[in-house]
Amino acid sequence: MLDPYDLVWETALRNNIPVIGLENPEIFLDFSKTKDILTDAEVDLWATLEGGRIRNEYWIQILKKYREQHPDALFIIYTGAWHCYYNQFFSLPHAFEQETSWVVELLPDSKGMRLLESLTNEAVFSKPALKWDSRELGNITGFDISLKVRPEN
Repeated sequence: MLDPYDLVWETALRNNIPVIGLENPEIFLDFSKTKDILTDAEVDLWATLEGGRIRNEYWIQILKKYREQHPDALFIIYTGAWHCYYNQFFSLPHAFEQETSWVVELLPDSKGMRLLESLTNEAVFSKPALKWDSRELGNITGFDISLKVRPEN
């Protein structure tokens, strides 16, 4: 099975969509080595809110540079919730005018999701898409729209 990122990269390349890497190479290259044990500092950068904030500050510098060069371009940032949800104080949309940001959550239709639905006796959401009518609701949940995604077999 393909890593979800592989599908994104392959689709972008196949459709001649430019891809910009945002991760700090010093952090990424350090983690690309096979390790049995991570130090506390390494865990902090990947698994804590403060680590997410530090990484986002680096990403924002890159995005602002490209925004200056391409002011009318559409930027699609494929990342985890902590990096982009409106309800995270350090998230990427806060660094730009909110009118230019739109957060789409991709919710995998998985065994875990079906188990959650069976335990709660209700669908997490019964339609394939959930869209808020106001930014206020997006600010509370973190996203503007949530799409249920079925993995390809």
